[in-house]
Amino acid sequence: RAIYQNLPAGHYEFVYRAKSKDNIWSNSQTYKFVIRKPFYATWWFITIMVLTTIACLIWLFKMREKRLRERNEQLENTVRERTAEIQQQKDDIELKNEELEAQREEITAQRNLATQQRDEIAQREKEIMDSIYYAKRIQTAIMPAANVINSVLENFILFRPRDIVSGDFYYFKQIGPYAIIVAA
Repeated sequence: RAIYQNLPAGHYEFVYRAKSKDNIWSNSQTYKFVIRKPFYATWWFITIMVLTTIACLIWLFKMREKRLRERNEQLENTVRERTAEIQQQKDDIELKNEELEAQREEITAQRNLATQQRDEIAQREKEIMDSIYYAKRIQTAIMPAANVINSVLENFILFRPRDIVSGDFYYFKQIGPYAIIVAA
């Protein structure tokens, strides 16, 4: 019995002789055989593996490219949505600014009107006060002094104007033994 291990692939010729129980050797005989390469070392397997590897790499590349395209589309959609939101916010802000500008113009107009009315009121108040002081001067000029009236009459006249001038007018004149008093 002969055991040969780890023989490389190739064509072999095994020559052997046998010995009988009587110690007689037989003629040599030849046994030809071929040890084939393992399937993974054959050209067709290597070709299939290379093609499969290339196909896998191409498939991985295509899948990655597809994922990148999908991600890019997602990002573009996100950018479009956010841009639309920002545009909407910008439009809202511009609208608010226009409203505020209109309100500011209205407030300015109201302030100008109030200032004009205040100036008119101040002018009218000045005219009224001038008129009141003029009426006071007239009233003071027309009325005799209190000591003149008290010297003729034993009674008194209460004359207390509310602010500056009184609304009551009276006339006093002494003609001979008579005293004429008119109150209005």
